[in-house]
Amino acid sequence: MPDWLRSLARYLFESPGPAFNYYVPVLVASLAVLCIPIYHFALASRVRFRRYPVHLFILDGLSWWLSGIGLSWLIVIMFRSFDLPVLSWRIWLYVVAVGSAFFYLRGLIWIYRRGPRLLADYETELQRKRYLAGATPAVPSVTRRTRAAKQR
Repeated sequence: MPDWLRSLARYLFESPGPAFNYYVPVLVASLAVLCIPIYHFALASRVRFRRYPVHLFILDGLSWWLSGIGLSWLIVIMFRSFDLPVLSWRIWLYVVAVGSAFFYLRGLIWIYRRGPRLLADYETELQRKRYLAGATPAVPSVTRRTRAAKQR
């Protein structure tokens, strides 16, 4: 085995000990990332978008995506702070960093590719339901129009 490979393996699979001093920035960043799903699921975001299913679907996906990234970083920081023998190796830090970058880019590609198509399909469905004779009252514009018609 070449020396560079041996030193790389030693670097990746040794426990770093107290040399890792990025606990606070990584902890603050992962908690900041977790604030978005907490707001979405626990507070008013789901109530605000309940009448717009496509927007809610996109925001649900975004929230699950960000919660997975934030929780994985919190787990890695917890393992490193407790200095567990196998779970605090540097390799896990790099695996989570590469995985986070991959899932972040995958989520962005999904939003920019599929999001406009979902919104366009939803608008088309709203248009179709507006002009049908037996339109459902779940469509926001139909609901507003029938309320205005009842007041006349």
